[in-house]
Amino acid sequence: MSNHHPPSPESRFLTRLLCAALMVPLLGTAASAQAAPNCGDTSFGNSFGYWDDSYTRAGPRAKNTTSYVYMHITSITSGRSIQAHVDAWNGSSYIDASRGWDYTAGLGTTLLMNWVREDGYNSAAIAYKKAGGAGSVSVSGVWSPDYC
Repeated sequence: MSNHHPPSPESRFLTRLLCAALMVPLLGTAASAQAAPNCGDTSFGNSFGYWDDSYTRAGPRAKNTTSYVYMHITSITSGRSIQAHVDAWNGSSYIDASRGWDYTAGLGTTLLMNWVREDGYNSAAIAYKKAGGAGSVSVSGVWSPDYC
């Protein structure tokens, strides 16, 4: 005759609770694996006229993380710079996702702070215009919505 007793309701509950607790990290890993950073470089560029003071945009592109947006200017009119910030794209319009951060950028890399994902959006764009008033400016470079 066996000396085995069926588990009590309390031990069954504790076993299920332990199994559920162990599953949480696994589910978190699976979710993050689906959201790989979008770090591939895409070219951008524009030539701004003498009096042109309007923003143009690079993007939108899918943004998968809460990282900075990466922008690298490879060419710009000598002595000039641009002003840039990050916009979110909601499928029909752009929304400022920089919360007031506006960057002045010249040759080289600039990391743009943003709240695209935190504010519930999935796509980002860089909004940029020439800085410093009148004068023609040409700029080109690469960018990615996620910084890796």
